Amino acid sequence: MSEMRPYRVLIVDDHADMRQLIAFTLKRSELPLVVTMATNGIEALVRAQADCPNIVLLDVMMPGMNGFEVCAQLRSNPRTASACIIMLTALTDADAREEGRRVGADSFMTKPFRWTDLVARIREAIEQSAGEIVLPDEPAEVELVAAR
Repeated sequence: MSEMRPYRVLIVDDHADMRQLIAFTLKRSELPLVVTMATNGIEALVRAQADCPNIVLLDVMMPGMNGFEVCAQLRSNPRTASACIIMLTALTDADAREEGRRVGADSFMTKPFRWTDLVARIREAIEQSAGEIVLPDEPAEVELVAAR
């Protein structure tokens, strides 16, 4: 029986305290996760291109490039298009959720949220993707697969 390969999670938030709290929560969850972080939209796109995350926890309201713009770019890139994107937002209006769905977000969590709910949402994403995610050992393999 082989061990479960860890899922890659990218946390994108312009607030350092939020990034650290999310990372701490995920570490305590004991889920098979490898966590990386980005402080803004541009950095998120660079990290996502390099790391091919399975799950992206994406803040909506960030300076420069907002979460909606990041989400749309992740969906348009073959290396990141299949990632589960969970938008984290203080916005509560229906228009924000509709915009998120339009650009390809898989789900939303409204801040403040319960940490147990975040872990449950990530667990659901892992369970839904079980058997669907192919995790190459080398990024070059991803490029070859995506180019076919």
